[in-house]
Amino acid sequence: ARLPDAHKGSFGHLLIAAGAAGRGGAVAMAARSAVVSGAGLVTMAVPEPVVPVVDGSCLEAMTHVFSADESGAFADGKEVEIAIKNKTAVAVGPGMGTGAGAAVVLDRLLESWNGPLLLDADAINLLAGKPERLAGRDVPPVLTPHPGELARLLGVETDEVVWDRVGAARTAAARSGAVVVAKGYGTVIADPDGQAWINPTGDVGLASGGSGDVLTGTIGSLLAQGCEPLRAALVGCWLHGRAGELGGELYPAAVPASELPGLLADAWRELEESDEE
Repeated sequence: ARLPDAHKGSFGHLLIAAGAAGRGGAVAMAARSAVVSGAGLVTMAVPEPVVPVVDGSCLEAMTHVFSADESGAFADGKEVEIAIKNKTAVAVGPGMGTGAGAAVVLDRLLESWNGPLLLDADAINLLAGKPERLAGRDVPPVLTPHPGELARLLGVETDEVVWDRVGAARTAAARSGAVVVAKGYGTVIADPDGQAWINPTGDVGLASGGSGDVLTGTIGSLLAQGCEPLRAALVGCWLHGRAGELGGELYPAAVPASELPGLLADAWRELEESDEE
């Protein structure tokens, strides 16, 4: 509920640590989605070469600059403690790469931040074979892997995940203590207790680059606003999938991911109207 006397500080502050040279769009789409989904404040933590890209692509978001290596990726994690100050949730991973600097950033985040946390893309790849590193946190993290990332996390072949996505999601959730969003047609959301849900929205129009970054921003925004992790994952997946369906009415082949944040508003309105009924 958004009370009439609320202000931007009432709706949380999401930090998105992501991106590298050539992959700034991932950060921008996540940030835009977070804004549309209601986060009061959004800050993009990016390597220095990415700043000119993201600064002009999501005007509502702020930028926190990290040092970069020669490839334009994160060089180290020296800025982590400053970046997480006064945040209410952190999302990490889209487009950040798996180099040494990115690994240090993730390590420092896991050590320094014990609040609501979402890991996507390369943040999951950096934990390949080691989901137990996330176990025991005060707030269960949310992981949003596609089948290949989920397979790497569990140390199995991708075919095994595709064959039994529900089982793989449950296994990952049990080992990591996280809420696992196994992306794909009929996205599976599993919690550490062994329960699993199948998201009913979404279609093949979401099969295009960047759509996962939009999901990251959407769920991250809900976490920042105080939604508990399972609810944030369930609602975020529904909104994201419904936005894709609405986009299919305009784009019959694939919905450009950059169009999805605008469509999230229509999906949100549908959800509110159904709740009122």
